[in-house]
Amino acid sequence: MAIKSGNNKIVNTGSVISFSDSSVTIDIGTQEPKLKLTLIFKNDQEKKTPEMSAEVKGGNKELQLTLYNFNNSLGQGNTNPINIGKLDGHNMFLNFVVYALGGTPSKLLHYTIYQEDIQQ
Repeated sequence: MAIKSGNNKIVNTGSVISFSDSSVTIDIGTQEPKLKLTLIFKNDQEKKTPEMSAEVKGGNKELQLTLYNFNNSLGQGNTNPINIGKLDGHNMFLNFVVYALGGTPSKLLHYTIYQEDIQQ
């Protein structure tokens, strides 16, 4: 089965409930070099609104997204796909929504990872 959105192939999509306030890590690709995506959930009382910061690690093969104050039970996420790197010559993109779970530190993450079609 193949799923596309526009000219982009969906390579991974799913839902994850974090273990308490633990981060969520997604490995993308089956062979080395893979891409590694880590979403870290943090609360920061000095930040008045939800914010996201990004840090590239591991020789451009790991992206850490830190999500500050994503505590809305109605969901918060990105509005445009985020370019998370290249794999096998294709740009890879991420869309996500995070839901707070009833006052617990756990988060429900819905995500989709896209692979750009280079034959456009």
